[in-house]
Amino acid sequence: MPVPIRDNGEPGPEKRLLLFVHGFCSDSTTWDPLISLLRRDPEIMKQFEVDCFEYKTGALAVPVVNRLPNVQEIAGHLDSWLWEHFYDEKSQLSRYVDVTLVGHSMGGLVIQEMLTGMLDGGRGNELQYVRQAIFFATPHLGSITMEGLRGFLGNLIKHPQEEMLRGLNQQVAELHNKMGTQILQATRREKQRYPLPCTCFWGLEDNIVPEISARGFFPVARPLPGNHISLHCPAKDSSPAYKDFVSALLHPHGHSAIFEIERISYAAKISPLPPGTRQEVRHGRKTRVVECDNEALVVREVTFGRHNRCANYFELKYRTKNDGFIDPAVIPRFEMRPDHLSRYEESGVEVSYLTPPEPGKTYALRMKVLRGFEAGHRDYHQHFTSQCYFRRVRFELDLTAYMSEGWKVSDPPKLYYHPDDSDDHSLCGLRDWRKPDPSDGLLEPGKWYWELEHVHHGVLDIKWDVEQ
Repeated sequence: MPVPIRDNGEPGPEKRLLLFVHGFCSDSTTWDPLISLLRRDPEIMKQFEVDCFEYKTGALAVPVVNRLPNVQEIAGHLDSWLWEHFYDEKSQLSRYVDVTLVGHSMGGLVIQEMLTGMLDGGRGNELQYVRQAIFFATPHLGSITMEGLRGFLGNLIKHPQEEMLRGLNQQVAELHNKMGTQILQATRREKQRYPLPCTCFWGLEDNIVPEISARGFFPVARPLPGNHISLHCPAKDSSPAYKDFVSALLHPHGHSAIFEIERISYAAKISPLPPGTRQEVRHGRKTRVVECDNEALVVREVTFGRHNRCANYFELKYRTKNDGFIDPAVIPRFEMRPDHLSRYEESGVEVSYLTPPEPGKTYALRMKVLRGFEAGHRDYHQHFTSQCYFRRVRFELDLTAYMSEGWKVSDPPKLYYHPDDSDDHSLCGLRDWRKPDPSDGLLEPGKWYWELEHVHHGVLDIKWDVEQ
């Protein structure tokens, strides 16, 4: 299924919103060449619904009768317009999985003004629905070319939009600094700071917004063929401009504080043991006997996104309970950190490995687990770290060994996804267990699997039971 079911038990949304914002002296038709190509791209149309945001702009502001809104006012309108379209009016549930915001020239400043305005208002939690922002030739340091003519006209008739495009404009400088501190340098998802993926493009022949202005403080910036008017208007789907945009759209370039995870998977193959089975285990210098009625092969596997930018080590870990035991094997082979190793040597029930998050690379943790799924504890519990974006999450549960030995699956497996995570484990037992996410199907009798998409926070549980 695309995303976990909603809290009320209804299916989650299937499409993502791709929203374009035009620039100064322009309108939504500036996006027609690009949108035309996107609508002929089956991979894009499978995932996205495309829309444009319009606002009033022009080379001259007509006094007395009319006025042009400034960038802050346009951003406020975009804020209202976006969320009115994003949520269903009656149910107040989201129509889309998330939104990608794309701005050309001044349109990029409008988007940034909206994002920082939301954070100034303590609305960082709403940015969980903004997947990324992409900017074409946005003048983060102003536009020098034709500034003399624009300034002359602006002296005759005050023009609030043109002022924002001037080189070394104080308002743009303040906005750019806020983007840096509140988004680009953010380390955690918080109310007033939020690490959001951003990508900038500049035109190799652009003499209006040069590279240095289009790049600004942004760490991810790419050149495209074309000038200020044409760089966001590719003529065909084989052009570098179209390919680079689609690559960024489908595989966001990520943020230095957030892991881009293409897929994380969990698989457990559980087998019954004769009641009273006793096995001697060793961890560190300790030797003990574990009495158990089950053993399991458990595999945790993570694949990093092709554009992952987070360089922190990723923790691949697993913990069991009930005085069980974990015998781990890591592929590729690497070692536990000393403090993690000491905890494992002391208890034998918790392992943790720090994996280098190489883009496109897969790491696996394979374990033999004793007494991990005893009667009364036939479940799996997972807190998703808030420092990740998981494109896909897969779970497999294999109980075929029980069935082959005559056991009955008395309570078929159910998966529960809880989007809110207070990080208080004492509250986990109080969650609502009435709305399970349906299984994607049976791989074979006794073997279930689930696949969720676009997960970046929350808690997950799988519960089942068997009897002879």
